[in-house]
Amino acid sequence: VAIVSESLGFSSLVGALVAGILTRSTILSSATGSPWKEHTLAHQVHSLAFGFFVPIFFTRIGLEVSIGVLSTSLPQILVLCLVAGTSMVAGTVIGVMLSGGRFSEGFVVGLGLLAKGDVDLVILSLALANGLITGVLYSQLVAMGMALTLVGPLLFKHFVLNASPLNLPKVRQVYKRRKANSV
Repeated sequence: VAIVSESLGFSSLVGALVAGILTRSTILSSATGSPWKEHTLAHQVHSLAFGFFVPIFFTRIGLEVSIGVLSTSLPQILVLCLVAGTSMVAGTVIGVMLSGGRFSEGFVVGLGLLAKGDVDLVILSLALANGLITGVLYSQLVAMGMALTLVGPLLFKHFVLNASPLNLPKVRQVYKRRKANSV
């Protein structure tokens, strides 16, 4: 679908999005409404994606990053991390509060979203391929995405489990219950 989309003059990203929507609607259209885990098509797509395409994609991303740029651009990468992380959390807090939630809920959800950098990498890859960004900026933004992906879950866990000012007893209980069940 991505190849057809590209040949029609659309981005391959649009084609991949359409393929995902079609797959999801096929999976969820069954009479029983089986969850993703219980559906054969979901298993096949997951196996194909994570067994083949995802490793190739991340390898390509890594090969296009300049290690020399990373060593000389640490201050810029830190500023990018600060701006991106703050804007992600602040935007989430604003959205949650506008919908009637509390600041603490938005803050924790925002921290949880810091680790969602996969779509960012796809967009960065397309921007680099089309000459919209330089290799230096590409390397800096990939490093920023990796840093936030590594730090986000740690901050999320810390604030959910340890930060009493957030007053999230239900979230802590669910998190601890899931952790106990997974062990």
